[in-house]
Amino acid sequence: MHSPIIIRVVFLAAGVVGLLFGLFFLLGPDQAIASYNLGAATLPALLFARSTGAALVSLGVINLLASLDRGSLALRALALGNLVIHVLSIFVDFSENYPKNAGIWVALAIHIIFIVAFGYCLIHWREMTGQRLLDR
Repeated sequence: MHSPIIIRVVFLAAGVVGLLFGLFFLLGPDQAIASYNLGAATLPALLFARSTGAALVSLGVINLLASLDRGSLALRALALGNLVIHVLSIFVDFSENYPKNAGIWVALAIHIIFIVAFGYCLIHWREMTGQRLLDR
């Protein structure tokens, strides 16, 4: 029941979402800043939003390319890395006291979805790939 296609779909979805959000931050940093109620779109804020966008686009490309992998050790590392980034992102989003708007709640939902998806893949790695989680 745990098909290897699940891993591919999870990485494809993470790649597309990463690309979309990354392009949003990279090409529309002032709108990205406004959508999160982060204050004025100052030069440092715009540069930070663009650099965040560049990082998200890069992660999106990495996840899209990883979706072609058939279950290597590197793919497990990427799945674990994705899990960590989504957990840490929730911590960062809620570590400061500021007015939360729809953008933050949408981001929270996306993070939870990917935590569940990558967690599921890691828990059922052996059934999906025929490999044990710590095998090389």
